[in-house]
Amino acid sequence: MSVTDAQIAADYGPPCSGDSLRITLHGGGRVTVQPVFGDAVLAFDACLRAHNYRARVADTGGFACRRKKRPDGSFRDEWSTHAFKGTIDLNWQTNPYGRTLRTDMPAGMREAIKAIRTNNGRQVWAWGGDWRGNK
Repeated sequence: MSVTDAQIAADYGPPCSGDSLRITLHGGGRVTVQPVFGDAVLAFDACLRAHNYRARVADTGGFACRRKKRPDGSFRDEWSTHAFKGTIDLNWQTNPYGRTLRTDMPAGMREAIKAIRTNNGRQVWAWGGDWRGNK
């Protein structure tokens, strides 16, 4: 079940607004997220460190005030989760968005990241490689 833009906005406020927290990940890549995600990003970073997977400065990010992309690169009406400061793109040159899955992320690291939970047991991070359609 996917979360709607309205549900995200109800939980995290309108897109492209609010406070920001900038965190440098293992390897130097930096992400901008809402402060509420700070502990989750630190847990994410701990997974990177445990697998010595380095977030690159040139192609790692989080916040982007934009709409969702279509496969052809045009934009849809719905807001991207990046606009709510709750998404991380990691080393997108070797983990590109597209129809076919390509990744240099170790499977164990991906599973460890997906295993991160909130205090009430809800999964924090999903992995785009698990999506149907574009990855």
